[in-house]
Amino acid sequence: RMTWLPQDFTAAGLDGAGRVVGTAQGGAAVWSTGGTTYLASLLPGSEGLAINNGGSIVGRIGSDAFVYAGGAFSIFNVPPAYGTWATAINDAGQVAGFGALGFSETHAFLYQSGAVTQLGSFGGTISVANAINASGHIAGFASRAGDGDDWGDPRRTASVYRDGVQHDLGSLGGWFSEANDINDAGFVAGWSGLEDNFSERPFLFSPEENRMIDLGTLGGVSGRANALNNAGVVVGLSGIGSVGGFDYHAFIYGAGGQPDGMLDLNALVGGRGDWQLVNALDVNDAGQILAQACNGLGDCRAVRLDLVTAVPEPGS
Repeated sequence: RMTWLPQDFTAAGLDGAGRVVGTAQGGAAVWSTGGTTYLASLLPGSEGLAINNGGSIVGRIGSDAFVYAGGAFSIFNVPPAYGTWATAINDAGQVAGFGALGFSETHAFLYQSGAVTQLGSFGGTISVANAINASGHIAGFASRAGDGDDWGDPRRTASVYRDGVQHDLGSLGGWFSEANDINDAGFVAGWSGLEDNFSERPFLFSPEENRMIDLGTLGGVSGRANALNNAGVVVGLSGIGSVGGFDYHAFIYGAGGQPDGMLDLNALVGGRGDWQLVNALDVNDAGQILAQACNGLGDCRAVRLDLVTAVPEPGS
């Protein structure tokens, strides 16, 4: 079942109860089926980027990061950064994000109890944190020391910060990979370039096998995984190999009895009319999915997808 979010709502993340954090009407906002809470009066110009199961949200306001919890907010930055983003928060209130120090220089951080811990890189000038799990392990990416020729787009690989160490997850053969989410068991979802350094594949990194698994595509040459839940269900977007129209569709991997296959979410949602699901942004443990739908006129809206009970086949 597909539920439309308000037309002016730019969605970013989903919590375990199906609430969506994002930005609307000039500030951070939280949407649920019961209505929308707008925070523009408290945090004008803010962007809501992540939400935990307690309803605490984090994001960015001006050049600073913010945490909004229990009706109160705090603002912080990571000096000497000129811009700080809080991108993730777990249920313990630990916050992950990054600060930008200059062109092609960013530092990932962990923020807890008012203190900032910088996570480091693999010798380069870039590290970014995109997600944090219940254990405080942080997924993102970090760059290697360059030769000067890649200053505009440094070579970087997916990473997980745990036990005080930044761990390199490698790639699927290319120069670039990025981790976008991590679940409580330590599985990681993201994307990686292939050996041709042109094609991209969504991946699932297994900590048990210590390897990155190529999830394939829906027929195109590229795709990216954006999120996964604690059951290991992965969502994202994939090229479909079409010659026109919508080139990317939202996908789900590891659900519906298809543990080794990728499914087009458009095949699972009825009543879409002229709308196509082009990207899946997040998934929670209840199986709810935050996605983006676009129509043939180029209009796009955020939607939440909810599982419905299967209708049994009639007996003979």
